[in-house]
Amino acid sequence: FAINPAGGAWPALPIVVSLLVALIFLLYQVILFSPLKTKFSPRHLEVLASSWIWLLSFMLSMFSSPGRREVLAGEEAWRTREDPGNSTAVLWILCVLFAVAMSVDLPFRQFGVLGQVIAFQHLLISALLPANSCNDAPPSFGGVFLGLPPWLVPSLQLHGCALGISMVRLWQDQDLQVKRAVNEYLEGKEVPE
Repeated sequence: FAINPAGGAWPALPIVVSLLVALIFLLYQVILFSPLKTKFSPRHLEVLASSWIWLLSFMLSMFSSPGRREVLAGEEAWRTREDPGNSTAVLWILCVLFAVAMSVDLPFRQFGVLGQVIAFQHLLISALLPANSCNDAPPSFGGVFLGLPPWLVPSLQLHGCALGISMVRLWQDQDLQVKRAVNEYLEGKEVPE
């Protein structure tokens, strides 16, 4: 309500999405660390984890930029100042993806697809709801932006970094497969080829 003092329906959206993320995350944690885990297949847990990760990234893309929040509130004041929120959102999304790669047990393929879906979602949100960040400047084909619009560069960086973090997940999966194969061999079981 601080952004839109007149109220309206839009301020409820970030609160509802935040509560939904918290609810799904808590449900995931309760199932993961309780006897209920045996009643759910690993696929169910992967879907539950993917949903809270995706919703959290959606929230960061939509609501972390003050300029984007003002656009959603229908205010015109956002056009008068620069808003670095897009780059900040990308950094937070990368932090979430890195933490998930290290702590949540998602297979490589699912994590890779999830990372690219999140990056594409951020690209779409950045294109459809641009925050003001030097959009009126003429394109220069040198420097950091290489002539690209300022909203596009962080989105492309997010795609590349999500791919890199997916490779970390691949290496973890391969390491786990090697450990399982060695353990089965040492226990005298035959390792399938």
